[in-house]
Formats: sequence, structure tokens, C-alpha cells
Amino acid sequence: MTRGARQGSYGPDRPRREGIIRSHTRTRRARAPLAASALAALLALASLGACSDEPGGDARRVALPDADALLVVPALEPLRARAVAFLAGIEGTSGVLDLVAGRYGLDLRTPEGLAEAGIDGAQSLVACEKAGAAVVAVGVLDPERFRAVLSERFTGSAGATLAPPAGEGGLVVATGPAPAPVAGPDGMAPSEPPAPRWRAAFGVTPDRVGLVVVTPADADPAVLWQTAAGGDGSALASELAKAAKERAGEGAVAWGYTGDIVPAAPEGLGLAANVVEPALDGLQHFYGGVALDADRLQVHLAADHVGDRELPVTWLVPEGSPDVFADVFPKTTTALVRLRMNLGRVRKIPRILRDNVMPSTLPGLSGLPLPALSDLVDLVEGDVAVALLGVADQATLTDLGQLQRGGGFERVLHVALAARARDSAGLMEAFGGIASQLETSRWTVAPIDAGGFRGWAFSRDERAYSVLIGHGVVVFVIGRGEVEPFLAVAEKRALPLASLAEGEPTVAAALGREPATFGFVAGFTRLTRELADKGVPPYFLKILNDIRVLGARVDVAEKRVSVDLDVSL
Repeated sequence: MTRGARQGSYGPDRPRREGIIRSHTRTRRARAPLAASALAALLALASLGACSDEPGGDARRVALPDADALLVVPALEPLRARAVAFLAGIEGTSGVLDLVAGRYGLDLRTPEGLAEAGIDGAQSLVACEKAGAAVVAVGVLDPERFRAVLSERFTGSAGATLAPPAGEGGLVVATGPAPAPVAGPDGMAPSEPPAPRWRAAFGVTPDRVGLVVVTPADADPAVLWQTAAGGDGSALASELAKAAKERAGEGAVAWGYTGDIVPAAPEGLGLAANVVEPALDGLQHFYGGVALDADRLQVHLAADHVGDRELPVTWLVPEGSPDVFADVFPKTTTALVRLRMNLGRVRKIPRILRDNVMPSTLPGLSGLPLPALSDLVDLVEGDVAVALLGVADQATLTDLGQLQRGGGFERVLHVALAARARDSAGLMEAFGGIASQLETSRWTVAPIDAGGFRGWAFSRDERAYSVLIGHGVVVFVIGRGEVEPFLAVAEKRALPLASLAEGEPTVAAALGREPATFGFVAGFTRLTRELADKGVPPYFLKILNDIRVLGARVDVAEKRVSVDLDVSL
């Protein structure tokens, strides 16, 4: 589907790029918050009173063709029931449902809650965005109360003015408040009042679909309302909608898609940014869905690449298997990020050129007893892992707070860096040279030879580092007392991180059991214990502690990026 084809028939054609906002993502256009709009529609129905026996309509019918973004909940009650069961497994989060019930009158804690609020839980919810306008629809059981409650919401907290109901469905048009007038350079007020911030229309179709439309102030929401109300559901038969449902999988409680959101390239790529940024710029049409059970939350997403260039897959597929870390790291590891890169292509660059374009050390790791980055490229392969092991014993809450302001992490966190070894003898020689230099600089250097690992431990004052070479990897450990867990795993005295992957396909792939390009695994037992000892309030820690394992995998193909997230209680 081309960019031109995706421009909506509603409203004038707009430039596809009106600006770029850089944060974790880049958006080509500010878009309506669909999830928030959908939730607002549900909460607005909370005050509905007596309900008729006639069921609500299927909101999927009114989804806009060629919508820029779409969210579909096939049936509200299964989502409600599974969300309640999932939250019940996380201590303290059930208070969210109590807050919704107390503040909005919508009791999601029981099956009767939706019906008492006038919502047909057997029917769907749809939210979509097109040409800067948002559309939200649900099946309703009491059309008159639906209009009355929305009228109250719009004139109350939203500060809108309403036109009298008119036409089919008792359509009501709302005009949002205008910003305060700003005096001109001469101090005089403008001759014309400021335009309102937005306009809206709401009503109920003959088949009992409650429909709310919010548009920019210069658009006519009634026109879009009539367009949506006359929909035939064909929007859900589009190729993009089909792809989203397929990616979401059977049993998904919600699915959808969005476009024009491009991931920002990481900072510090140097010349590699010339390859990465154009490739990422071609990503659009993020689609997928959410599956939810009492003890598991799964998110499945994908993004197609529509640019002229392909994604740099050849740079992300090194020789050998990525399955080298799962049986080395201890199960108590708090979080591990694994990634793949083809260092063989880097090694083909002449050394003199490589030394000129590559930094001498890894970003953020200057001053550590590590070989030069250019030397490491020759000694390791491109399967790399970075792990958070835990929190340093001497770290305080103040120290943890300093991390948010760019404070040094070494004396606060215990971290491990690992890579698949390419030349173990060369690694021993390189780190042996570093050990000899440190011995002459008042460092304490102790050899390590246990559990199939060889290496050294370096310490001076509060600083403590260790290097372990063996079992096909090299591991550089930052933090005192962190070598023993690795040796215990190697000697079969402790469980490895791989034990978390039993019955967890996403976690297994994240750890490298499958050649996923990127992987992330986290378990919070050690972290919550250490933070509790330092006086962190228990509420947040209880939530983390109820998450048994979190796993994510990212697969990169020439024309697609796929992301799978799995949270298991």
C-alpha cells in the first residue's frame, strides 16, 4: 500500500511529513491518542442507567476504510475478565479497578459491571484515526442514556458547547473551548476570537452502535460521523487489517495497526548511522495484537519496510549459534540483553581504516581494564550480551537516584558484558597484558582457574572487575562477589539462566535457543530483595516480584521487523 493510497478521503490531503519529533520514536504526524480515546468512551458510558433487552451493535462495522490507525477489541467481556484475572496475580494492582469504579462508576471487577453500566460486553470496541480525527465506537444498550451521559461529559470537564440533537441517531455536535486570546504587538486584542481547539459529534446508529467522533476545529465532525455510521465493515477486510489479525494470533483480546511511526536510531552509531537511519526510515505499518490469560500477557507486533533500501540484515547475522550465554549466566541474573552483529564484515575493513573510524573503547566504558575495541573485533564473534546482575552492597537510594542524572553506574550496579569467543588464546594474551600493567599500578590481581574458566580478578579500593574465558565465551564482570555464581553454574552447583526458558518459547528464543536478532530476558527476584534491603517502598517491589519472567525477542528480515513480548506470572 503506497503512501498516497493511505491518505484519507476525509479532509484535504495533507503533507506526509509535517515535522519530526525525536525521542524513543520519531512520528511524522501528531496523532490522536487512540487508546486513551477508547478508554474515555468506556468511562463515559459508566453512568448509563436502565438497559433494554435489545443487544448493542457490533462496533466493528463503523471502522473507517484506509484508517491511519486502528484498534479493535473483538469482545469487551473476555478482555475485562482476563484483565481482572491477570491483575489478581500481581499484588497491589487490583487497586486500579477500585479506582476506576470509585471515580467513574464503571465496575470492571465483576461480569455484571459492564451490563450495569449499559455496555454490551458481548460486543466489540473500535477506535481508529484518520486525517487527524479520532473515532471511537461501542455497542450500547441504552441509546438515550448514552447521549445524555456524553452530553454531560462534554459540557462538564471538557468545557464544550453543544448544538441541539439533529438527524439520524440524535446526532449532537460539540464545539470545544477556545484558547485565551493573545494580544497583538500593539497590545490590542485580536479582532476575531480564537478558533476552538477541537469539535466532536456523537450519537447512536439504528443498530445500536454508540459512535463518537473528534476532529480538528477546521473539520466538520458530523460529516465524518455520517461516513462512519454508514460503514459496512469492509475496513476489516483490508490487507493491513488481515495482517494485524494474523500477527495477533488466535485468542487475541485486541489487535490493530498504526502507521507513520519510525523508530529512532540509537545515538553514538557514528558512520553506521548512514546505514541504519535510512533503513529504519522505511519502516511503517506497525501491526499486531495482545493476548491475555490469568498468568500471561503476550504482545505480538510487526512492521513492514517499504523503502527502497532493505534492512541491514547481513550486518546482523554472524557465523555460529547465538546459544552461548543461556548455560553460562546464573539464574539469579536480573536482566540480560542479547544481540547479534556480523563482526566478520567489520574485520574485512583494513585495520588502519578501522582504527580511524571506530572509537577506542565501547561507549560508556572508558577507563575499564578492557582491550581496545578494534582488538576485541579480532578476538570475539558478534554474539554479544549485556546483563544487569544486581545492586552493589554499598549502594544507597541516593546513589540509585544519581543514575537518572547520569551518575556513574560502576559503584551502584553489578554488570556483566559477554561475547562469543573467536580466539580464546588471543583473549588470554590480551587480558594477561592488562593484568601485568595493573599489577604495577597498585591493583590487586588474582588468577582464576575453576569450572572450565580461566581469567583474572582485578580490584583496587571500591573497584572490582573480573574476566572469565571459557565455555566458548568471554565474560567481563563489574562488581565484587559476582564471579562465584558463574563458577557455581559451570560446576553444576547452581541453575543457569536457561532454566527460565522451560515452557517459555519467547524466553528461549531471547536467550538464543533460536537465532532471534535481539533478545531480552528479566527476572526480578534478586533485584527486589536487594532493593527492599535498601529501603525501597514495598508496593512497587511486590509488583515486580510477582512477574516470574519477562522475555522479548526481535527478528529482523530484509523487509520486516517482528517483536514478541511475553510476561509470565
